[in-house]
Amino acid sequence: IWGGINFLVSAAIISDVARIMIINGLIIIGYILLGLLFLYVQLRVFIWAAAGKPTRFFFGILGWSA
Repeated sequence: IWGGINFLVSAAIISDVARIMIINGLIIIGYILLGLLFLYVQLRVFIWAAAGKPTRFFFGILGWSA
């Protein structure tokens, strides 16, 4: 991992094109992590709603679908 990071930093210092590609890759990775976080929150809310009363489950699902 450390060698890969060193390579990317060196490429970003040497080349403008490499710098743009690395920044674009980091942005894409950031969006992927943000999407995974959103899915995790949805899963936790669903588990919380399903573990309680049926009324809470119904209105919880209704709230997420709105």
